Formats: sequence, C-alpha cells, structure tokens
Amino acid sequence: MLKDFSPKQFQYFTESDARLNIAVGAVRSGKSHVILERFAKELYTWDKLDIHEYPFVVSAKSERTCQTNVIDPMKHLFGNALSHNQGKGYFTLFNQKVLIVGASDERAETKIRGATFAGALVDEITILPHSYFRMLLSRLSVDNAKLFGGTNPDSPLHWLKTDFLDKLSEDPKQLKHFKFNL
Repeated sequence: MLKDFSPKQFQYFTESDARLNIAVGAVRSGKSHVILERFAKELYTWDKLDIHEYPFVVSAKSERTCQTNVIDPMKHLFGNALSHNQGKGYFTLFNQKVLIVGASDERAETKIRGATFAGALVDEITILPHSYFRMLLSRLSVDNAKLFGGTNPDSPLHWLKTDFLDKLSEDPKQLKHFKFNL
C-alpha cells in the first residue's frame, strides 16, 4: 500500500512517531486514508509486542461519524480482520480492542473520564469540544501512547492551533504537524 501513497501521505505514515500526530489540510488531500493506515499499523505493532492490557479509542463528533469515517473504510481495507461489536461500542483489529466514542458536546469528556488508552484516532479534531480533547490527552497515559488525527483548516484562533499546534510544535516528541495540500 505504501507505493500508492502520495509523498505527504508517505511522510505521515513513516514519520508520525510523536505523542500527537496531526494532519491538517484541504478536503480530499489524502489525510483520512493515511491516518487510518497509520492507526492500523499502531494496532498491529502493539499486537506483535503482545501488549493487550489497555484499549485504544476512536473519536469523532458522533458514533455514526466514527462508523462512516473510520470503521467502514477500515472494514474495506482489512476485511474480516476487523470485528465490530456495534452493540457494545467497540471493534477489534489485530487483537486490539478499540472503543468508539462520539464527542458532540462538552459532556462527552465524561465518557472517557477514568479510562486509560494505549492510543487514539481522532476524526475532524476541530469540531470536537476542547474539554473532550484535553481529557482524551490525559487518558493517553500508557508509555508510548500516540494520537493520530486530522482536520480541515479552521480559524487561526481555534484552540487546536493556539493551544497545541503553536505551543507544542517546538518539541517533535510531543507533536508532529503535517500540512496536506491538494
């Protein structure tokens, strides 16, 4: 699959090794696909290391959005390797449990309060509540836990830019920011 990646997708896939790995850019620039592939690689890596103690999490504005933007495309990519237990709110891929969490408002942070995650995939970060994103980062407390996420451009005053992209981009162990163009 790597041979089909654009140069920017290849860069994201091979260099997204920070705690937060965020792709920002135009619609249809290939962000979502490479984020799914990179997240799957992370699940596969943890499985090969035989680490299964903590779940991963996928978040978007709603559980339906998680289904449409993450689970359905991953089913297309990985077929029967992905087992979805819709009634219980999770799926498994490469023997890793992945919780599905919709975050439509400020109360969403209570859904993950007290949890511990080994990693996360976040779809359209800028439309999630700030409080949820902060709680999610605090829940990524397992050694080497990583967040893979993407978003379309937003206001230069948006909390993602001011609180994370501007402040953490000095430390490549904390954040890597990938800009996608058409």
